[in-house]
Amino acid sequence: MSEPVTAIIGAAVITVSGHTHEPGTVVFTGDRITEVGPEDKITIPDGAERIEARGMTLLPGLVDAHTHLGVFGEEKGEDRGDGNEVSNPITPELRARDALDPSAIAFPDVLAAGITTVMTSPGSANVIGGTCMAIRTRGRTVSEMTRRDPIGMKMALGYNPKSCYGEEGRKMPVTRMATAAMLRTALTSAKNYGAKKAHHAEKALAMEAKPEKKREPLAPFEIDLQHEALLPVLDKTIPARVHAHRADDIMTALRIAAEFDLDLMIEHATEGYKVAPELAAAGVPCIVGPHFIGMRYKTEIMGLDPANAGILAKAGVLVCIQTDATWGVQWLANNAALCVRHGLAPDLAIRAITLNPAKVMGLEDEIGTIEVGKRADLLLVDGDPLDLRSPVAGVWLDGVKA
Repeated sequence: MSEPVTAIIGAAVITVSGHTHEPGTVVFTGDRITEVGPEDKITIPDGAERIEARGMTLLPGLVDAHTHLGVFGEEKGEDRGDGNEVSNPITPELRARDALDPSAIAFPDVLAAGITTVMTSPGSANVIGGTCMAIRTRGRTVSEMTRRDPIGMKMALGYNPKSCYGEEGRKMPVTRMATAAMLRTALTSAKNYGAKKAHHAEKALAMEAKPEKKREPLAPFEIDLQHEALLPVLDKTIPARVHAHRADDIMTALRIAAEFDLDLMIEHATEGYKVAPELAAAGVPCIVGPHFIGMRYKTEIMGLDPANAGILAKAGVLVCIQTDATWGVQWLANNAALCVRHGLAPDLAIRAITLNPAKVMGLEDEIGTIEVGKRADLLLVDGDPLDLRSPVAGVWLDGVKA
């Protein structure tokens, strides 16, 4: 049976990767885009479903690089809090996938708003919280939803870990000094573990190279799940994704990343504008936000400024815009629009919720732009996609309409 073919005709097609075709046409077969271009240059295959979209705007499905969708619930009660394992401040062995609930009530709302991919992760109560993953916003099972796992190790500096532990029983960390020290200790222990593991592997190879009669039994290497989880961070297979609001916490993250030669991303970066040159020089992406009114709910984010994203982008920082939410992920485009109002160029705002988050997730070859060969994750909007008044006219995830 042949795959279904769909053509969206006559829209202003924002490819993100290059030209905006106005009017343009996009054809997709099954879950892949097969043709993109000006309307008068595209031949619609016979038998294709034709969707007339003149006067509308077509762009890639939106991508949120920092949420807790499906991990934290919205309802009150015993099943709400699977995102923070507050029994231990160092838990790199935890995995977001083991808390992800595909039936979470927020998913249909988020998909209907055009957000087709999100990063979801443990919360920020722990110094090291566990691995993050990239997921589709639709699926029956965790496996169906998974786009890439893991895509980073969640870490946190500042108020959250020290308030969670320090203010309840005086357990470390009580101060920012202790939080940084615990992070360094965990990374150092994992580095030492990795060296021992490599040495054991060398001994095993050397033993195998000997004649069989001269081989001696070698005790098995004892696996430590916490250390194992940090090895991909140390070898740069996955980045350290560090929750940091204040400028001083951001600079602490930069120092630790330099000490251990880590790939670093800053989550929130609320005062990133204060250290934008340093972030740009280090080549560290910032996943900025959320931006909506009412976010100044604790002392360390008193410096929140919607101009932050624009300042960082002008300095040369790769900027993503995030919602840090569950149900509220549906307002991702509106967070981006607020940043435009405060100085972020509109084209960069679109990139900050499409291609840039795809890049930080390692998915830029699959999603984030409208190009031949990429997944048919598409959002059709009747108007400007950054205008709150523009209704969603259609959403496709892997070529299937929402």
